[in-house]
Amino acid sequence: MIRQKFDIGDLVEIDVPYSKDSSKLMGLIVASALINPGTNTSEHLWHDDEYHCKVKILKPVEKPSSDWANSETRWVRAKWLKQIAKVNFNS
Repeated sequence: MIRQKFDIGDLVEIDVPYSKDSSKLMGLIVASALINPGTNTSEHLWHDDEYHCKVKILKPVEKPSSDWANSETRWVRAKWLKQIAKVNFNS
């Protein structure tokens, strides 16, 4: 399988354009999946519009009334993520 732009273990910043509450949240990617599972996944690099990542949120949400406030993990479109650090596997 090809490594994607965002992979499990990467540190990311969430920047969802329609939600001020989710802007600038930090998290770790714990899973990724294609939005359309019928797409052939093993032979190509996924475009940011084609997949989403399950992100473990590290920094608490400042507004307790927010829809993001009680989420430990959240599926977020890849196009709304900004890479902070890429995990590096050396064998």
